[in-house]
Amino acid sequence: MIPLLKRALPVLLGFFLVANATVMERGGASIRATDLIALGMAALLVTRAGSGRFPWSALAVALSLAFLPLAWVGLTLLGLSGSATLAQGARWLMAVPWALVLLEMLGSEPARTRFIKGLAIGCAFNVFVVLAQHFGFAGPLERLGFSSYGSRLVWVGKQLRLPGLHGGPGASAAVISLVAPATLWLYLKDRASIVWPIVGYAAAGVALHLVATRSPQLMIALTTMLALTVTLQRRRGMILWALLLGVGLPLLVFVGPPGGQVRWTLGGDTAVNVSDRILSNQTALELTLAHPLGMGVDASQRALFLETGLRSTHNAWLQVATVFGIPVALIIGIAMIFLIARLRFGWKSDAFWPALVAFHLAGLFLFEEHLNNPTFVILTVWLVVTAVTTRGRRSDQSMRA
Repeated sequence: MIPLLKRALPVLLGFFLVANATVMERGGASIRATDLIALGMAALLVTRAGSGRFPWSALAVALSLAFLPLAWVGLTLLGLSGSATLAQGARWLMAVPWALVLLEMLGSEPARTRFIKGLAIGCAFNVFVVLAQHFGFAGPLERLGFSSYGSRLVWVGKQLRLPGLHGGPGASAAVISLVAPATLWLYLKDRASIVWPIVGYAAAGVALHLVATRSPQLMIALTTMLALTVTLQRRRGMILWALLLGVGLPLLVFVGPPGGQVRWTLGGDTAVNVSDRILSNQTALELTLAHPLGMGVDASQRALFLETGLRSTHNAWLQVATVFGIPVALIIGIAMIFLIARLRFGWKSDAFWPALVAFHLAGLFLFEEHLNNPTFVILTVWLVVTAVTTRGRRSDQSMRA
């Protein structure tokens, strides 16, 4: 039984990281599956604190990143900030045990492959939730915490953008788009069957059509091109290039892009969207420079709304800077740049997986406030810890070519 659990644990962690069920929701705040898992991880880490195997250096890095969010939690407890700041700050604390466990788990095989397969399966489950909402049988999933159909409905013209598992079309689409780095790694690095990227991309295309969100589609395309470019010398990379071009281009020409032509060509909608984003980005940058150590969630949202009439910065980099301070955004940015740069070592590098994730997240963060989502907070803290504790050289030569 224990060996079976040991094999299944990485798969389950990958699955629930993206299929992050809501366990309880009250007063605008929620307890998610990742929160409960984090408590279990923290308890496990405490039992190892006295041994020589405890990752003290990684803990120091994670807590350094979480210092300002935790400081804002303290201010909230003193009544100096609102409850939304407490909830978001707590997410960063919950991400610390996740980052430490993932650092160890993803550093070796076969746990890494099992985790990434679990994540890909979790993305597929997110697609299933979107389909269930589309066909009207999401009720059982909603009662289990896997569907948030009643939370927020968004329309584009006469088209309903389904909210998916994560409460909104943008958040759910971004999580689904993680199927790209996951299946690319499995196929190009782990030599898994080409069925993984074929099924993954097809499922993501259907779901992204129903949620009608554009930025995750763009990042899937860019991440795919990057991954295939650094693996062009491999026969597998050339095969996938040919397949995606041979199937993808005709679909774009004869069927249209995911979300439909109206989502991409509706002039008035696009113009308003772009102008709102420019305004919110510019105002958020001004607030960030005026408050370099952050303003907390409530105060930053209030200031942004008073200046622009908008409630979102439409940018996770500016979001974390206005809420928790410029140092947090800088640490994340430097760590991601370091990991992305390691792609110069190609697919043989041990950093191929975190580098793909870093590139994908860095792009997603340019378009929406994804650091509201515990899935992306966990991945971000893990990336920072990985960047600081890893060596910038080619490694993992023993893995299968």
